[in-house]
Order: sequence, then C-alpha cells, then structure tokens
Amino acid sequence: MYANPIDNVKWFRALLKNNFAQGNRQITPQFFSSIDNAAQLKSFAFIGYNAGLFTMPTPLGVLWFTPGMTPGFVSLVGMFPCNGIFFSYSASNFPQKKGFHPFFLDEIFKILKTDLSVLTIVKKYKSQTILPQFCQSDATVSKTEFPKF
Repeated sequence: MYANPIDNVKWFRALLKNNFAQGNRQITPQFFSSIDNAAQLKSFAFIGYNAGLFTMPTPLGVLWFTPGMTPGFVSLVGMFPCNGIFFSYSASNFPQKKGFHPFFLDEIFKILKTDLSVLTIVKKYKSQTILPQFCQSDATVSKTEFPKF
C-alpha cells in the first residue's frame, strides 16, 4: 500500500494530535526506547523509537516521525510537537544519495526556520496550545543526525 504525502500528513495528524494538542500528553520521553541501548529515554535530546514512531532532536526542536521505504520510493511523515508543524515527503526512484533523509530534512528545516507564513502559524499555535514541559528544554541540535537502522 502506498499513500501520497498529503494522505500521510492527514493520518499522522489524526494519530498524534488527539494525544498531544488536546491536553492529553501521553507521549513522553519514556514512551520511547533509546536507539543505542533500548533503555527508556530520559529526555527528547536523544534519538528513540517505539512501534514505528521515532523521535529525535533537530535544529527546530523535537521531531516525531515515521520513515518509510517501499521498492522505488522513500518517504517520511513527521510532526514537531512543540511547533504544531506536520509535514511529509516522498521521493520516487529511491535516491542513490547516501543520507537522503538527513539531507532532505535539513533542506526542509531551512524553509521552516525562515518562511514568514510558517513562523506566523507557529506563533499562533504556541499561543493557543498548552505545551508540555519538554517543549521548554533544549532538545535541539545544530545538525540532524538521522537514526541508523
């Protein structure tokens, strides 16, 4: 089964929004296991996973995401829980570039950090949403380190 990026965002938003933005904050660092040693995460400053959902620190803060690879395609759907941003991408003819996800995510981050319409929406989201404590922490990094599977 293959879905397009728009359908992926709709699905991911439906999956996570009710667990987060509506005040039901069941997703905590302890929900994830460390990609290094399978221990529970102590904070969102580390890369972790759980049942198809990954978390990692990025230049824009905590990112929750699900990557996908189908023969001929590579994709990712993600959410920045502290900014209210959902996004997805899909590339056909599986990219030959090693490190495609980190490369592509860094390009997306550049846009999200500078686009005035995005910054306005993020500001509105933050003013209308009660954010959990981890959104106040420094779960950011200068360069994306994508998990190695």
